[in-house]
Amino acid sequence: MAKTLRHFGAAARLLWTVSPIVDIARNGWPTKLHDQAIAALQSWRDGDGEETPERKERQFDWVQAIRSACTDSKILPYERQILSCKPMVMGGHEVGTETRYVYRIAAQDFSGWLAAHGEAPSPLVCEWFEHEGVANPAPAPTQTAAAPTPVADSASNGPGWSLTKPKRNRGYAAPLYQLLTAAHRDGKPCPTARDVLEAWRTKKPYEIDKVLPDGFDYYDANGNTKTATLEAIRKAIRRKTSAR
Repeated sequence: MAKTLRHFGAAARLLWTVSPIVDIARNGWPTKLHDQAIAALQSWRDGDGEETPERKERQFDWVQAIRSACTDSKILPYERQILSCKPMVMGGHEVGTETRYVYRIAAQDFSGWLAAHGEAPSPLVCEWFEHEGVANPAPAPTQTAAAPTPVADSASNGPGWSLTKPKRNRGYAAPLYQLLTAAHRDGKPCPTARDVLEAWRTKKPYEIDKVLPDGFDYYDANGNTKTATLEAIRKAIRRKTSAR
């Protein structure tokens, strides 16, 4: 009983740090949690401190994985909820509206997605599952999972450059790797920093706040915005690629 209460307290504290806040102390466990909340719970380990850099890095990685499963491979069912809207201004003129979303996911669906990928739920996620009566492990979602994108290892089955998968995806690393992977898979030349800007100007990833004339602002693991210049983007591309 004491362990259960301790886990509930840790979950309640963590869910006060996400946006939007989830108040389980007052309202109890919801049937669906948004992606930031799930990532916070899944990143927690027994004996872990809520504010350690290591846990925050794990939380950021889980957010990327969950969002990719929702919007890219589309194997994780979700409900999209508007988090914020703000005007987009370029050259002193409003050119549109920027909308940020969160993705609300049911306990049953998240349990199935974890099981399909051989991942165990954290103790805090187990608390959520138990409250919702979710079996662990649960059956995988009914959608057909997309096959993993192959990364060619030899010059005979790819373009004149190769990819290096990063160990961690921080900041804009995840969408950049996805963009490079798509170009490599299609046999295209390695994208330049300018190519990245133009692609994201057309379709801006969640991790990017706004695209600038010579760079972009992106969200770090703490949700703060930082600027990446063209040179920083070039260096990031070089770290993830190599010529054959």
